[in-house]
Amino acid sequence: MLSACMEAVTIDEAGPVAAVTMETDTSGVFTLARLDDLPAALDRVEGARVLIRIAPGVHELSRPLNLPSRTSLAGAGQGVTVIKAGSAMAAMIVSGAPELGTEAVSVSGLTLDCDGRAGEGASLIRVAGLSLSRIMATNCLQTGLRVSGRGVPTRGATLSDITVTRNRGDGLMVLWASRNVQYTNIFAYANGGTGVIFDHSEGAAANIIADQNGGDGIFLRNLFAFSATNLTATRNGRNGVLARGFVASTGQGWVAMGNSLSAPGRFDEIRFTAEDDLSYGVTRDSALANVIAGGYDGGTGPATAGRGLAIEPGVGSLGISNLVTLALAEPPATN
Repeated sequence: MLSACMEAVTIDEAGPVAAVTMETDTSGVFTLARLDDLPAALDRVEGARVLIRIAPGVHELSRPLNLPSRTSLAGAGQGVTVIKAGSAMAAMIVSGAPELGTEAVSVSGLTLDCDGRAGEGASLIRVAGLSLSRIMATNCLQTGLRVSGRGVPTRGATLSDITVTRNRGDGLMVLWASRNVQYTNIFAYANGGTGVIFDHSEGAAANIIADQNGGDGIFLRNLFAFSATNLTATRNGRNGVLARGFVASTGQGWVAMGNSLSAPGRFDEIRFTAEDDLSYGVTRDSALANVIAGGYDGGTGPATAGRGLAIEPGVGSLGISNLVTLALAEPPATN
C-alpha cells in the first residue's frame, strides 16, 4: 500500500538495459549489449577521450580490456558490477601502451573476479595519472592488482578503497619506478602470498590492513621519501610488516599482532632487514613512532611471533619512539 504522499511509478520494461555505455569525444555515445564486445570497441579508439560505464550485474570477459590514455572505466560499485574472467588471460585489465606509456586512466566501482582463470585482475604498466578506487580483485592465479613503472619513473597515481582477497599470489603490488603514489584504505585478506607490496619511492600510504595472508602482511621494499601511516598487520603467515631498504622514510601508527602463523616463533611482528643489495641500500635515516606489536590473546589469538620489533645488525639510523610490546612466542631453538 502506498502512503498518501507517495505516487506509483511506472517502470518501462520495453527492452533490456545495455551492459556497457561508451562515450567518446569523437564518436558520441553508443551502447553494447555485452561486455565481451568492449575489447573490440577499445581497439578502434584512436586518441579520443573515452568514458565507459558498466551496468550492475555479472559480466563475463573473454579477452582483456586494453585501456588507452584518457579513459575512465566505471561500474556501480564493488559486488554490484562484477567482471568475471570467462577464459584464460594474463590480466583482465591492462594498459594500452606499456612500452610507450599511457596517461590519465581511471578505473572505479568494480569487482574483478579472475575466477581461477586470469593471472591478475589488473596489470597497469607505465600509466601516469592513474586512479584506482572502489575496486575488489579476487580469485586470481597470481597478483590481484599490479601497478609498475617498469623501470621508467611514472608519476602520479592514487589508489583508494581497494580490497584484494583470496588471490593465489600477492594481493596488491606497486613497484619499479612508480613515483608520487598516494594510498588510502587498502585491505588485503587471505591472499596466498604477501598482502601488500610497496616497492617504490616517493609515496604516502595510510590505513593499510593486511590480515591472514600466507606470506608477509605488508612488505616495504627499496624505497625512500615514503610515509607509511596506520598500518595494521594481523594473523599473517610470516612477518606482519617486513622492511628492506627503508631509506629516509617514516612510519607511524603501526599495529602488528599474531603474525608468524605458518611457523610460530620463526617470524616477527615487524622486521627491518640489513640487506644492502638494493639500489637505495640498507635501511637508514628513518623514523618509526607509535607502534604496538605482539600477541593479544583476547583478540588476534595467542602470541605466535618470535619478536615484536626485530632490527638486524647493520641497519643504519632508525629513530624509534613509543613502542609497546605485548606477549611473544618462544622462538624456536637453533643449533
